[in-house]
Amino acid sequence: MNKYATFIVLIFVSILINILQSSIFSPSAGNYFFPDFNLILIIFIAISKDIRFGLALVLLNGFLLDVMSGYMLGINTLSRLSLYIILRRSSNHFNYESYTPVFISLLLGTLYVWIFIWSILILKSVSDLKLIKNVIIYQAIINSAVGIFIFHIKNKIYATVQK
Repeated sequence: MNKYATFIVLIFVSILINILQSSIFSPSAGNYFFPDFNLILIIFIAISKDIRFGLALVLLNGFLLDVMSGYMLGINTLSRLSLYIILRRSSNHFNYESYTPVFISLLLGTLYVWIFIWSILILKSVSDLKLIKNVIIYQAIINSAVGIFIFHIKNKIYATVQK
């Protein structure tokens, strides 16, 4: 697929994921354990060597999540953008075609984003931060498990298309 078609497909996927993330997979009272598909997509964009316009896609995803979720404007955009830059810089040093580096990037990436958001909330003097500390590890494990499953499915589809 050429780079412009890939970009348009990823924009469509981004919008769809953000709609689902802010409606169906949005944490509700007492139920916080949903995969963060937006973050998983951003991590996949960052570790992929063949996706052009990654920075624009990350900014779009972060902004859409900020707007659709009703959180503090910019908190998701900044956290995801900084993670993208870190992972993108590391993509030249690691082979992200095997499961272990992908799992580690999903786990550590989720921890990084949540600690980034948690730090901003501390600076803004937001109360009820105990809840956030308890959720960070569980969210990282859920994102890693779901992300590895998606990575496996993506590899199977890619292998089937290549035949």
